[in-house]
Amino acid sequence: MTNYAAGRRAEWKARDYFKAQGCDVVRSAGSKGLADLVALCPRDVVLIQVKRTKNGQWVDANWRELAKRNKERRYPYARVVAMVYTYGNTNPEFFWGGGWG
Repeated sequence: MTNYAAGRRAEWKARDYFKAQGCDVVRSAGSKGLADLVALCPRDVVLIQVKRTKNGQWVDANWRELAKRNKERRYPYARVVAMVYTYGNTNPEFFWGGGWG
């Protein structure tokens, strides 16, 4: 499986998680935006970065920029989250906010 296919599969898992919470989810295919997914939830909007990692290293330029904009309150009506899938774990870790990286 290519890295792209594995990343897409992780994004689909994240999408399914938020859909199960009652959200409508839009995917930004090909990493063309800062957020991989945008979830329109009943009470808020969530900007989601999905990461896969072997060694715990997952912070990249998109996450840094998204976290920076979050700290600047550029998206006051949205929450920011990274969903990190570590190889060997079936459940993701959630990193809410923007204080990482």
